[in-house]
Amino acid sequence: MLVSPADVVARAKATIKECTVSQAKEVLTPSTLLIDIREAAEYQRGHIPGAVLSPRGLLEFEIHALVERTAAASDVAPEDREIVLY
Repeated sequence: MLVSPADVVARAKATIKECTVSQAKEVLTPSTLLIDIREAAEYQRGHIPGAVLSPRGLLEFEIHALVERTAAASDVAPEDREIVLY
């Protein structure tokens, strides 16, 4: 069955939880994958310690490799890791 772009977006939004900075701070653990989705120049000017860069325009293409690449530093299975995007 052919899936429309609107269906893909709706499915993604159903699994994404938006939160405040305070709420994000509460869920951060050493195994949380923190991804800065700004552009490289913005990231270089300053970012949250431990955050990795994946600009928003590339996120869909890089997310799986990013999770796998950082999995070695975590004791949580890649599919179970909390991911925080900012």
